[in-house]
Amino acid sequence: MSENVNPNWVDRKAQREALVTAKSGDVWNDIRAALQGACASFKKHYDEDLTCKLENGKSIRIERTIRTDRKRILQDLIVDVLVQFDSELAAITATYQSGAVTFAIGSDQESVFPLEGQERKTIDQLSERILRAVLFPPQQQPHRAQHYTGPGGSESWMA
Repeated sequence: MSENVNPNWVDRKAQREALVTAKSGDVWNDIRAALQGACASFKKHYDEDLTCKLENGKSIRIERTIRTDRKRILQDLIVDVLVQFDSELAAITATYQSGAVTFAIGSDQESVFPLEGQERKTIDQLSERILRAVLFPPQQQPHRAQHYTGPGGSESWMA
């Protein structure tokens, strides 16, 4: 049987699906490592009261206790996320106290990558998307701080 030199759309779809099946675990490992790296950086730069625990090969729990400051936060607040990989669905689900968000793993003809909806994301973008609500919850942000996008698209916070 000769290999099809000019694959049609069905051949290309089958090739993408086979690539996702074969490589989605690699995407999960990259995302897991990015989550763990971001947690380590957060502990170094902001607050050591953060746990990042790999529960098994396919899930990781990140939990943060925000201590009362008697001004904006009147009692200790625990925020967390459970991030799970489903190899059968080729998807990663982040479950928060307020609900869950699922990110599919997709592919083109050569590579696999995470998706948010139909939008391709980098590993770092997905790590930020998953962790921002836990590491920097809105109730902890100073009321005077304003987020802006600077020249060249760089993001900053200013007082």
